[in-house]
Amino acid sequence: MSVVCLRASLKGFRLVAQGDLPLEKDAPLGERVSVAGQFLPEFLKRNRIAPTMIFLGIPRRYTVLRYVQLPLAVKENLRAALGYEMEKYVPFPPEEIYFDFQIIREDRDAGMMRLLLVAVKKEDLSLFLPVAEEIKVGISGIEVRATAMANYFAARMNANGGKDSAFLHVGERCLDIGFLEDGRLDYTKEVPLPSDDADFAHVMVKELEGVNRRRIEGSDPLNAVLCVPEEKMPRETLKGDRGLDIQYTDLSQTGLASCRAVPAFGLAMKGFQNPSTDINLLPPRLRKRASRIGLFVMFSLGALLILSLATWGGARVLKYRFAVDRLNAELRTLSTAMAEIDRDRAGCNRLEKRIEALNAMGKGPSVLEVLRELSERIPDSAWVIGFTFSEKGVELEGEADSASELIPLLDASPIFGDVVFRSTITKTREGKDRFRIGLTYIVK
Repeated sequence: MSVVCLRASLKGFRLVAQGDLPLEKDAPLGERVSVAGQFLPEFLKRNRIAPTMIFLGIPRRYTVLRYVQLPLAVKENLRAALGYEMEKYVPFPPEEIYFDFQIIREDRDAGMMRLLLVAVKKEDLSLFLPVAEEIKVGISGIEVRATAMANYFAARMNANGGKDSAFLHVGERCLDIGFLEDGRLDYTKEVPLPSDDADFAHVMVKELEGVNRRRIEGSDPLNAVLCVPEEKMPRETLKGDRGLDIQYTDLSQTGLASCRAVPAFGLAMKGFQNPSTDINLLPPRLRKRASRIGLFVMFSLGALLILSLATWGGARVLKYRFAVDRLNAELRTLSTAMAEIDRDRAGCNRLEKRIEALNAMGKGPSVLEVLRELSERIPDSAWVIGFTFSEKGVELEGEADSASELIPLLDASPIFGDVVFRSTITKTREGKDRFRIGLTYIVK
């Protein structure tokens, strides 16, 4: 476990303390959480810290992280819309999970938006809450490690003038890869560390090349920042004409002792700035509430200012009242005309979508390509009972030891997209997961 403390300064914030606590890998999670909860008060006391906000990061394996495409029309009631269709994206009943989301990109021409959806089972999140009881000051937020790292690298890359970029962070058990578009986490993947150090550089380059293939052809070389501990630094150089501009992160700019503390630094940054990727899995009722004294003072001063302005400007309001009434009448007339224009525009959009759908027919992969990709992606512990292939996509029915593991495997394919469960996972008499999965093609 890594702990980082940031404090406000004239330049925004600065690092004032950091610490690491080794945890037994084979110990139960509850025991490790208890040890961490005992360490935190000692860390705060030793460094004379009275934190106003504390954020906690949890491993990705306790969460479900998905990218979802939804119409822009549901943006106003987005959380409710996700709740209705949650079983399409998460293999758990909605009442058993906490979730949060972030809009990554909006395509107003197509009328669609891309979301990052992160969900965690309530019973899994409850395992981490004893940390808040130990420190007795409450927790302001909980998120997955991948989004915390995304905010750290987004801040560093924006400072260097980067727009679209990738990062690769090497941890104790795995390496995390992410792609940032305009600072938001548009793609993320977690890969187990190879057992052979000789394959380490090859795995890193392979994953970064996979991120680069998702970009538009003809783009500039992908700016990729690597955060690799000294003991895992690859022996061979990661250079070559792969469409990658590879750099190593400079921790001296932040004062961190090692790459291990990067996720903790990204978490602490949320106390000083609005993050590009804002995820908080902690329910609002459990979050630590900020002091309202400052708000009361601000509202009191605001009320006095409004009263003074009202006394001074009362006469001017009466003078311009008739002019405002005339403008409102004209605006109502223009609103009627705008409504007619919007209806015509909506009709044009529907026709454009039909034309695009007709143009896209026949451009998908062949049946043999799909079957070959499925045979490579689906593990030996799963088998397919039903297979439907059409121009709209593929639908699979089958059984597996763990159906939830199939979604990230298929989602990582370069030719598949929008991989979702078409029905709730059920159990067979043999204890297997029975699933029905739908996916579409990525037309290049």
